[in-house]
Amino acid sequence: MLQKPQRPFFGRVSRVAISVAAAGVAAWAWAGTVEEGFEGTGVTWRLATEGPASKLVSHGRSTDQPHRGTACERFVVAALSAGTVAFETPIGPAAVIDEFQATVWVKASRPDVRMAVRVVLPGQISKHSGRPIEVLVPGESSRDVGRWERLSVARIGRSLEQQLPALRLEHGSQLTLSGGVITALVLDAALPPGDHSLAIDDLFVTGLVATTSQHDPLVQPAAFTSEVADPPAGMARGVLEVDGRPFFPRSIDWNGEPFEFLAELGFNCVRLPVPAAADQLAAARAAGLWVICPPPPIPDVDLREPESVPLLRNWDRVLAWDLGTALSEDSVTELAERGRRIRASDPRRGRPLVGSADSDLRTISRHLDILVARRTVLGTSLELLDWLEWLRQRPRLARPGTPFMTTLATELDPAAA
Repeated sequence: MLQKPQRPFFGRVSRVAISVAAAGVAAWAWAGTVEEGFEGTGVTWRLATEGPASKLVSHGRSTDQPHRGTACERFVVAALSAGTVAFETPIGPAAVIDEFQATVWVKASRPDVRMAVRVVLPGQISKHSGRPIEVLVPGESSRDVGRWERLSVARIGRSLEQQLPALRLEHGSQLTLSGGVITALVLDAALPPGDHSLAIDDLFVTGLVATTSQHDPLVQPAAFTSEVADPPAGMARGVLEVDGRPFFPRSIDWNGEPFEFLAELGFNCVRLPVPAAADQLAAARAAGLWVICPPPPIPDVDLREPESVPLLRNWDRVLAWDLGTALSEDSVTELAERGRRIRASDPRRGRPLVGSADSDLRTISRHLDILVARRTVLGTSLELLDWLEWLRQRPRLARPGTPFMTTLATELDPAAA
């Protein structure tokens, strides 16, 4: 017997239903318009972030100044600390198509209530949660306080494509958007401590097409292999630490040697000229080496949209991000922007940014955590005692307290030969 898929109650639904039966398997597909006027006695939304940071004070249908009709749905939430509070209602699973659009009217005690759509990628499993990857596609945000405003979210497919580079940066280059399904509508806001109210009315959704997937996003098993966690590493009180202890890096520039061989020579770090690949990070971990390398390309980061900020989750074996050599005054603008993006995207707080500068050390050091003193000695007329005096002078030219590392050449520099 054909059964209609379960979906949340809405006041009125206009749809075209098509039933398909083959070899005893039944599927339903429906499309159309959904309206919810919030005139009944039940509730449609729920507080999705209740926990230590926020508590639900009251929730239900309210006849106090609805946008239209006789009632609306109203929340009162107590924020115990500053943070983001989210409300959601299930709607789907529905296909991600260009025709999908959702609108809702809200009245809040704070501005910047944002409407969004939650999209689940059933075939893409997060290595950190063991669950399908979820993406919030943002829509419009409110501006007023205590007045009804209409919010909408649309063009889901296009927004997902714009987020794809950030998603691949966080979850790996193999990630695709194929099979993505819409599972919920979301309203969220960044709230300070205190009591806050939100009223919701007149929800209207068009282009809603049910989808059946071989992956159920709600029951997908944790089909992934957990990796051994790396100990915490980063700057603490101006000192580079690993697992809570001071760490003295003995690093070598990598030229294709096996990592085990470098570890046997006494090195504890390897410096790569390009962002480390996954197999290189695994090999360094197996050899007991830490990695110093440039960060991967990071798209522009809008700190006002936390969900759009990509996270560098798979780089725990990286000890420090190398932002280049021969930096100068001309590099400051680009260096500051790269540093901003990295710090916003890096979940490992305190991971240092390192680089070497030829000039303007004081300005450059404002954007780096560690400066590298780099100067060619072999094959030049520079005496070692003169190089040592040059090295002693470098900290005086930088921001006070800036840590320094230095390089020791073991072969002739081709540029100086």
